[in-house]
Amino acid sequence: MGLGLGIGLSGSLIVVQNEVVIAEAGATIGFIRFLQSLGGAVGLSLLTAFQEWRLQVDDAGATSPSGLLNGVVASYQQVFLVASILVFVAFAFALLLRGRVPAGSGTAPRST
Repeated sequence: MGLGLGIGLSGSLIVVQNEVVIAEAGATIGFIRFLQSLGGAVGLSLLTAFQEWRLQVDDAGATSPSGLLNGVVASYQQVFLVASILVFVAFAFALLLRGRVPAGSGTAPRST
């Protein structure tokens, strides 16, 4: 199940390529990939911990299988709600990003 965020990952690499010196592009792209992997691992572990906590809270009084299933469904709904809020916050911050225009090149940024 994808949310179409793969386009955002390649977009950040293009931004990095356009903003660094060509000789440092490889190291910078590697660093960006590392930060993306690190952020994904930390984010996934935090969402998993949140879901486990919500599952324990929601299942505290459940005694039947249907009660347990309702707790699982409720915890998944809350995790997806938190994830969607985080995606919209990240999108709002992405709208604030601005590129720099190299001196003497007019208004268009340089491309590689």
